[in-house]
Amino acid sequence: MNSVLKASHSLFLLTTLLACGTSIRAAGTDASNKTLAEILPLEQIVSRMVAHGQWQGQSLLGYKAMRRFQAANPRFGVASTMDVMTIFRQPESLESRVLKQEGPVLIQERVFDKILEAEKEDIHRKDQVEHGILPANYDFMLVGLDQYEGRKCYHLTISPKRKSRNLLNGSVWIDAEDFAVARIQGSPSKRLNSWTLRTEVDRQYGRVGKYWLTKKIDSASDLFIAGHSTLSITSSYSDIQENPLAADPPFRDDPSHSSPQLPTGKKSRTN
Repeated sequence: MNSVLKASHSLFLLTTLLACGTSIRAAGTDASNKTLAEILPLEQIVSRMVAHGQWQGQSLLGYKAMRRFQAANPRFGVASTMDVMTIFRQPESLESRVLKQEGPVLIQERVFDKILEAEKEDIHRKDQVEHGILPANYDFMLVGLDQYEGRKCYHLTISPKRKSRNLLNGSVWIDAEDFAVARIQGSPSKRLNSWTLRTEVDRQYGRVGKYWLTKKIDSASDLFIAGHSTLSITSSYSDIQENPLAADPPFRDDPSHSSPQLPTGKKSRTN
C-alpha cells in the first residue's frame, strides 16, 4: 500500500497510499434512538474489522491480479500506462511481470518501477503491522452509517497516532455485513517531500468471492512547479487460492448482528 507513497519520493509526479488503524472515540449524535440502537458500539466495529483482517490473512493463500497503472501530469502534457500481471502467494511472495508499457520512460522508471519495487518490500508482515488498520496505528471516531457500492457500511474517521508518510488522516468505510475495509480516503499525515504540496488518496476494495481485495487506487497530488498530477491503479483478480482448513468468514452469518438500516435524513452519530 505505502508502495505508491514511496514511489512519489523519487519523482516530481505522484504519491500514495495506505493504512489505517485505531484507538477508540465516538462523535456526537443527531440520529433517532432507533437508528442508534441498530449501530454497534465503536469498539465492537473495530474489533470485528481486525478479526476479519486476521481471518483473511489466514484463509487467502494466493491470487493473480491483472493491473493497469496510469499516471498523468496535465501541465507538462505527459501521461503513461503500464499493464502488469501480479502473482501473490502466502506467506510473503509477490511477483509482478510487466506486459505492456506506453508513455515516457521517465514515468515508467521513476514512478511505476518504484511502486513495483516498494510492493515487494511492503509484503513483509512487519510492514503490514506498522502501516495497517490496527489499534496501534490509529484513533477511530464513528461518524455513522453510509453506503459504498450499494452496501451498508460504518463510516469512521481515522487519525494517526504518529506522523508518517504511510499513515493517513481521513476516513474508512467498514462493510456492515463482513466487517472488511471497503474504502479508505485521506492524506498522508506527514508531508511526502519538499515539492509535494498536497496529496489525496482514495483506495477502494471489492468482494472477490468471500475476500475483500483492492479494486482501485486513485491518488492526486499538487506539486510545486509541476502542478496537479494523478496516479491510478485498477485491479481484477483470478486464480483465488484458499486454505482448505480455514474457518468460514467471521460474522457473516452471526445471528447476533444483522446489517443495520440506513437512517433517513441526517447521518447518524453516536457517543
